Amino acid sequence: RAGFRTPGHVDFGNLRALGVLTGDIPDGARIERLPLTWDDLEWIRSRTRLPIVVKGVLRAEDAEHCVALGADGVIVSNHGGRQL
Repeated sequence: RAGFRTPGHVDFGNLRALGVLTGDIPDGARIERLPLTWDDLEWIRSRTRLPIVVKGVLRAEDAEHCVALGADGVIVSNHGGRQL
């Protein structure tokens, strides 16, 4: 809305593996909508010893799976807090 643009030579280094570069993101696109997978959680765990907390887990089975894949905690949330 504000017309912010990154310079053409700047890309999203953390998203290169997904092929998402600055020029590929249309106005209004939301990078956070890119779906994460269980493989992504395993990859993140393999790259850091920092605590990993997964937000938005809604089912007990998914919480257990998060922990089995190396998550240190889960945040159960379905309240739409973005609007608060």
